[in-house]
Amino acid sequence: MLSYISRPSNDPLMYETMTSRLRRFAEQNPNRDAIVYYGLDMKRQSLSRRELLDSSESLASQFVQMGVRKGDRIGFCMNNSLNMAIANIAVMFAGGIPFYTGTQLKDGSDIAQKIDMMESKFFIVDANEGDTNWTIVQNILASCKLRLCVIYNGKSRAPLNDMLCLQEIMERPRICVNLPDIYPEDLLLFFSSSGSTGTPKLITHTHFNELNATAIACKSVGMTENTILFNDRPISWAAGNLRTMLTMGITRIMVDPRMAFSGKHVEQICRIIQDERCNYVFVPGYIAQDMISKPNLDQGFKAVDVMICSGERVPKRFANLIGKFCHTLFSVYGSSELGGVTGFSSRNPDDFEDGIIGIPNDGVEIKIVDEKGETVKRGASGELLVRKMSRFIGYCKLPDLFEKVVDKAGWFRTGDIAHIRDDGNIVMDGRQTEMVSIGMMKFFLWEVEEVLLKCPGVKAAYAVGVPDLRLSQVVCAVIIPIPESSVTEEDIKKYCDDNFVEVSTAMGVTIKPRHIIFIDKIPYLYSGKVDSGKIASIARSRLGL
Repeated sequence: MLSYISRPSNDPLMYETMTSRLRRFAEQNPNRDAIVYYGLDMKRQSLSRRELLDSSESLASQFVQMGVRKGDRIGFCMNNSLNMAIANIAVMFAGGIPFYTGTQLKDGSDIAQKIDMMESKFFIVDANEGDTNWTIVQNILASCKLRLCVIYNGKSRAPLNDMLCLQEIMERPRICVNLPDIYPEDLLLFFSSSGSTGTPKLITHTHFNELNATAIACKSVGMTENTILFNDRPISWAAGNLRTMLTMGITRIMVDPRMAFSGKHVEQICRIIQDERCNYVFVPGYIAQDMISKPNLDQGFKAVDVMICSGERVPKRFANLIGKFCHTLFSVYGSSELGGVTGFSSRNPDDFEDGIIGIPNDGVEIKIVDEKGETVKRGASGELLVRKMSRFIGYCKLPDLFEKVVDKAGWFRTGDIAHIRDDGNIVMDGRQTEMVSIGMMKFFLWEVEEVLLKCPGVKAAYAVGVPDLRLSQVVCAVIIPIPESSVTEEDIKKYCDDNFVEVSTAMGVTIKPRHIIFIDKIPYLYSGKVDSGKIASIARSRLGL
């Protein structure tokens, strides 16, 4: 038997838009909470469906008057907040296409590059006068090629030219302008990732594709309009985007992502889940690990039916959540390009194994192929390929890349290595590309290496992912100094402090190296290539990991 598996879909497709869905939900049950938000101060803020609709349409009218036109690409660099949610949906109502970005560098040059590439006229950012983001905004305004209007979500006594306060815009009376007609085939948003060549990938989705992909994924885990979902992931990220709320009408409970990432607020997060009576909880690996390490927190979790793990290879130990923090655990596999692809669920911890991702969702085909592209026999490992109708339509500015990852028959090359068990369940074995997964967020290691190589006294620098119990992985910098150089570990630490942010804007995680080691020479493979596996092995050995 060959490694091919599929699952048909009998449900009709939805020919609608995300904006029309919000209008429908606001009419059907206007007072139901759409979004509940808790910041670092633990204060509860909420928006009903009607409030979210009215606020978004009002802000959209201001955006249109300011010059936003259908098809304009609007940059976002914001953390979770009600203002982020309103602004994001308002851009959609105005016909704009949101794209999301964050910076790992204090000069903001990585953001400026993306804004220029997207030819964006508007950029919405969290910034208060005097903070790091305020300095970054000034650098961006000075370096962008096109004139840019920055809308900042924060406070300032004297903003720069080309800067407007988001809150002040939101407080203006709604004006009478015609919002553009939005159609299912229109572009909805760009999800962002990095390219292995250094070119950012902006993944393009339409209303139709994203709406139907989300509906199928929600159905696979049993979400309905009555679902109360806790999800701390950034709105800018595919798994944290507002699409589940807009598609299914669920109530979304969200927090500042820094709460969960720091590990200092696990008790508060558990209290929020209990107080809001969440019946579904999306748990990144580090939250799952926090809960497992503190079993006394399971009191009051009777309302939680399902916990969902996704975005990283799920270890078997997460099954310890079952019976304590939830009744059912779901391991979900997908990508920013495809949305949800597969899922595995059970109420029995013994059913889980490391990396199990289950069976295809409705309307999904999967096959496992070898290096020649030929389908392997059942049980053999190979690259996982996916074919489905509701998927992304391309990479912005990179048409050739789409042809490389989607063949003429419509199969998408995931770059993940997996195998299909005899019972039809798929198990993820690992990744083809060398990436680091920090708290579910994926980064290419060259992003760190490019910065380290500019450090005085450094001859060569490599970044490797090393194990971390909470975050899955963290970065270790492996340094080869220039001969006779006096550079020290403290010098490298100081350099990293000066060049990497402690907490990435909008994402809550950082690629700043957690560990630093020195080696004398570069290990090579027989082929003459750098032996990155050996470097990673040396790092793990030195660190005792």
